[in-house]
Amino acid sequence: MLFRSATGITYTDISGGGIAVTSWLNGSSYDNLSNSILMPFSFAYDGAIQPQFRVSTEGFITFNTATRASGGNTPACNSVEPYSYDNSVFTTPGKAGTLQAIAPMYNDLDPYNNSLNTSMYYQTTGSTPNRVLTIEWRGVSESFSTSNCTGSCTGSNYNFQVKLYETSNNIEFWYGGMSQGDQSGMYSLDYTSGINSSTMSASPTATQLITQQTANTATFSSTASNGLTTIPASNSKITFTRTPPAAATGVPLCVSYLYPANGATGQCTNTSLSWDAVDGVPTGYDVYFGTSATPPLVSGNQATTYYNPTLTTNQTYYWQVIPRNSFGPASSEPVYSFTTS
Repeated sequence: MLFRSATGITYTDISGGGIAVTSWLNGSSYDNLSNSILMPFSFAYDGAIQPQFRVSTEGFITFNTATRASGGNTPACNSVEPYSYDNSVFTTPGKAGTLQAIAPMYNDLDPYNNSLNTSMYYQTTGSTPNRVLTIEWRGVSESFSTSNCTGSCTGSNYNFQVKLYETSNNIEFWYGGMSQGDQSGMYSLDYTSGINSSTMSASPTATQLITQQTANTATFSSTASNGLTTIPASNSKITFTRTPPAAATGVPLCVSYLYPANGATGQCTNTSLSWDAVDGVPTGYDVYFGTSATPPLVSGNQATTYYNPTLTTNQTYYWQVIPRNSFGPASSEPVYSFTTS
């Protein structure tokens, strides 16, 4: 992947012709994650074509549309709720991390200058096969408390976008007017800019995590960086030029089971099953799940790499995932099990 930064761009606000994000999982809270939005074209990310995405008020999108998180900090089995305001979990592996995410400015942000339902927009422009999906955050600010103010008591005014490109699968971060307000009334600005995968090891590789190391540069690496304090320059952009995925030449051989681990015990009843593509460019997955050691098919040829089962307490469950593509399904995969608490 190549990274390139540029300044002096012409930033265009899409609120006039775009679609406002108004359907939220956490009510009217400023810490929120949208309901799933359909991708307008095929976009390859994290080893698969991503059919849907969600928008966070905190300055990122995620392709993990199976997460049970709502965007608020209401942890169940986790000490900190992922997909919420704590950007440090962008580099956290496993169920406690905000994963499969694209983050131009992940921080504890609020829709300060506009209402919740007029602060995030998305729009598709161009024609096949060169369409562009733009997701915009408009007039957002660090979380703000007037009771702490010692200065002008005005919030920030940040305007930025993610652009996803059809065919090339390239990604861009665009920054428009980026005006910082009175810091005396705000929680600290220590944001994350980057992209990550659904799979992340303790020492992540460049295919699992890419974060900006120095603000306003094209210096990105797999080293965790969650404390950028210099705001992105107005009218600037960062381009991620990606290598197109190889075409399938045969059936997929396997998947990598991510969570829960085989034989895991004490699992929450809101546990999601997750896995990752390994080879063969899968386009779908057959999910088998149940209380039998030979579980039945519950979801055929689904595009996502997550499945949300209905679970009860003190029960052992079995699951299996068979990847498939235009050549057919994999011949076999192991059956994993776990037990709820």
